[in-house]
Amino acid sequence: MADSMAKKYRVGIIGFASMYVNQMAALYARHPQVEMVACADTVPLNPELRAAPYTRQWNMKHALTNLGVKKAYEDYHLMLAQEHPDIVLVASENAQHPEVVEACAAHRAHVCVERPMAASYAGALRMVRACRAAGTTMLVNWPLTWSPGARKIKSLINLGEIGRLLQVKWHAGHTGPLSASASLNGANYETPPSNIPAFLSGPTVSGGSAVLSNPARSGSRSPLSNLSVRGEVTMTGDSTALIDRATLGERIVLSDIERGATWWYQSAAGGGAMLDFCGHGAMLSLWYVGEPATAAFGMRANLDSAFGDVDDNGTILVRFPNAMSILEGSWTTVDDGIPSGPTVRGTTGTLVLDSFDRVRLERGRGQTVIYRTEPLPAGRENVAGEMIHHLETHEPLHQTLDMSFNAEAMAILDAGIRAAASGKLEPVSSPVWQAG
Repeated sequence: MADSMAKKYRVGIIGFASMYVNQMAALYARHPQVEMVACADTVPLNPELRAAPYTRQWNMKHALTNLGVKKAYEDYHLMLAQEHPDIVLVASENAQHPEVVEACAAHRAHVCVERPMAASYAGALRMVRACRAAGTTMLVNWPLTWSPGARKIKSLINLGEIGRLLQVKWHAGHTGPLSASASLNGANYETPPSNIPAFLSGPTVSGGSAVLSNPARSGSRSPLSNLSVRGEVTMTGDSTALIDRATLGERIVLSDIERGATWWYQSAAGGGAMLDFCGHGAMLSLWYVGEPATAAFGMRANLDSAFGDVDDNGTILVRFPNAMSILEGSWTTVDDGIPSGPTVRGTTGTLVLDSFDRVRLERGRGQTVIYRTEPLPAGRENVAGEMIHHLETHEPLHQTLDMSFNAEAMAILDAGIRAAASGKLEPVSSPVWQAG
């Protein structure tokens, strides 16, 4: 607990496109050294047709009503100029990340960007250049960073428990953002349950229930005052859904046309399953393999989402100098049917992330070892604690959050996207060979 003399950090939010802003903002709002001062949305390419839970209007209303955000601006440039935030949480459309981060850097604000880093490698490099020039920190937030099991796998790889690493496999799937059956409306990056979800092979989970408590603060008004958000959303230890649908009462189901009007299903905004899910695998495989990728081949298709112009399924095969990875993302998966992993294969064994805090090592012939995990460092168990610890101590961020590392991961994802368009194996770029 911070003492009374500890620095208070003014935190703002730019962008409510991603529903994951709800959990990221909640973690900052709960930090004792944070004051949630203001927020602003980005301007969507096309207006959404309906305000429903986890659409951008609902997300902003939730921040103003339940997370202590004091004020909303129509223009985020004005917010930056008038509020002078120390930290800005960025949850805009993927394609708008570069311009938002550049604006924050111009005002010397540190940024916490909800994954993926950008919609392209060129965009990621713009973000890195802006932050380096301004001397500000950029953190890219990934669910797997907060999984003790994912970190345990990395330590076992480094200890040589599976010999020489040969392959990383990642799969993530659900039925698509804002669909009637997808339970992806928030992500608890701290205390997931004991089973890995069908929709995300990491520490977040689907389903479960959340607790609604503490009536909304009286006097909290905004341009979205007609949009219902009841109570303060409090996470429970066995859930990551920000609101239990039964608790909400009336079930709001978006039609396909209404979903298609959201940025998730718009290519120009950086939507699509490949960007949404294969980015997790790109980050993960780069972290585990521990060397830059050289090339990638991708395939993507719109198999069952004709209301949008994006892929709803994508796969990327990644070549490293001495290993490979397979990254799969799907928005048409009702149930995976098998454990999602991730799975890491080496010359002497295979590591599987069975749950948030359990790792399994298989050596063949029935030789199985189960590893329990260690707690994450005190005060650094989530994205808010990690950012503030870094700013206070100048200790490096966890590797998976670092902007240079994430630019490399974005280069893998970018190569996969280019390969899906060209039908050819594409090189993974580096800053040396990337102009623009």
